[in-house]
Amino acid sequence: MSIEGAVILNYGYAQGYKPLMEYLLRYMKNKGVNLEGKEILITNGFTEGLDIILSALIKKNGRVICENPTHHAAIKIFKMHGFDITGIEMEQDGINLMELERALSERPFDLTYLVPSYHNPTGIVMSPHKRMEVIRLLNKYQVPLIEDGFNEELRYSGSHIAPLFACNGNGNSVIYLGSFSKILFPGLRVGWVLAEKEFIYYLESVKRARSIHTSTLDQSLLYQYLHNGNFEKYLKKAKSEYKRKCELVIRCCRAFIPLKRLSGDGGLHVFIEFDDNFDTNVLLESCRQEGVIFTPGNIFFTNNKGHHTMRLGFSRVTDEDIIKGIQIIGDTAKRMMREVQL
Repeated sequence: MSIEGAVILNYGYAQGYKPLMEYLLRYMKNKGVNLEGKEILITNGFTEGLDIILSALIKKNGRVICENPTHHAAIKIFKMHGFDITGIEMEQDGINLMELERALSERPFDLTYLVPSYHNPTGIVMSPHKRMEVIRLLNKYQVPLIEDGFNEELRYSGSHIAPLFACNGNGNSVIYLGSFSKILFPGLRVGWVLAEKEFIYYLESVKRARSIHTSTLDQSLLYQYLHNGNFEKYLKKAKSEYKRKCELVIRCCRAFIPLKRLSGDGGLHVFIEFDDNFDTNVLLESCRQEGVIFTPGNIFFTNNKGHHTMRLGFSRVTDEDIIKGIQIIGDTAKRMMREVQL
């Protein structure tokens, strides 16, 4: 504060705080991204980033294609901007490529929105093969892609998988949305958009008209935290702890819950599917009375389905409460199933 007080407490630049921008460009380069002709814009988290991107894109057809299920906040923002949403079902290694190509061949789309790493809500990681095929298909049908780097750092096993942005080489058809909010400070609303330079300059004008700039104080605090090496230290510790918790959750879910399918390759939650006739909204109401809550899966689906699914988060829950809570969910689900059979 004594060194940069006059800067960080004054009006800032719409594009962002330069030291943070430079750090994030290096961070993305280390992920294998070709930065030639690319630029970055700092945003007030993911929500503002997606909102200003949609405001800047020309809406020709009014249609967006995405995974089904997908990020519920993204669904809301797409609808707010008047887009019709086509959801493509997920497989254990990512989006169904055959269905994706079928949809792309049947009618034109303005854009695609994908969460390839630790997908929200399923936790699935798209395979390297599918990443290359997705880029090929979208380039073939000339549909731009918004890539959401949700929880990208929280891989608990195996090697790092390059983002879709890196798979596109020096092309300009991918827009990357990044944020440290989920793994660092949810209350510190700082995210970024990485894209072709001319597009970023246009987004900067939209950003300036909407919110002038992201808090320079918040940006500088985040930069100092990252610059001092705290992120790498924290991430190593966090991955170890979250991996342990994730494994505990998966063991408990399989032991106590009468589930049909469970997914989650990393991140801060797992996704559970019951038989099709099961309703997790009803399950939630019963569990809430015993002090247990989770997120019913239907809010993540683009076609009003998913009533038999749920997302179970574990990041801020103690081991004792994880075991007890999952037992309550399992016992309640079993009781509901018995009552249906009577």
